[in-house]
Amino acid sequence: MRPSSKLCCYCKTNPPKTGTNWCSACCEQATKNEKDLIKLGFCASCPKQRENYRPIYCYECLVKRREYEAERRKRRIANNLCGKCVKNPPLPNNTNCLDCWFKNKAASNTRTVKNTQALKDMWERQKGRCAISGLPMTPGLDASLDHIIPKSKGGSNTVTNLQWVLFDVNSLKSNNTIERLIVICKAIIKHNK
Repeated sequence: MRPSSKLCCYCKTNPPKTGTNWCSACCEQATKNEKDLIKLGFCASCPKQRENYRPIYCYECLVKRREYEAERRKRRIANNLCGKCVKNPPLPNNTNCLDCWFKNKAASNTRTVKNTQALKDMWERQKGRCAISGLPMTPGLDASLDHIIPKSKGGSNTVTNLQWVLFDVNSLKSNNTIERLIVICKAIIKHNK
């Protein structure tokens, strides 16, 4: 947003700094208190006013921050550390460690990381084997979560409606129930005898 006033938008007394809507004194005060700065609609990193639809940073600072985060993640991975937590080595063919992988699965399938331990417990109960085929699975490679009752048929995202299955089996099952999948598989076998 371009400066629109000849006076500081905060104190309404001093002329604003070039490129902003606020004076030098208010700029210094607001940078000391980031919450005030954000409430006033300014970037949390620089004294520029941000676009209304940007939550904290102006566009330039947001781009810089994303570039910095991407570079930092690359360095972590190059040092054989998890790209997120930096505590453990990453899984094979993945940039995250096992703990972060489980957290990602919990967040994307149950909409909260609070279910991470429940998904780990389910993995242990299934002994790392596909609930449908019984074949072994590898976290981060071919394991996925399946909705026992598909969401399209009224199933929920709760842990009780989830099971660990191979990615290929999950793709084959699609939005069918296990009973329907078995009928389809029997028809395929019968047709190909």
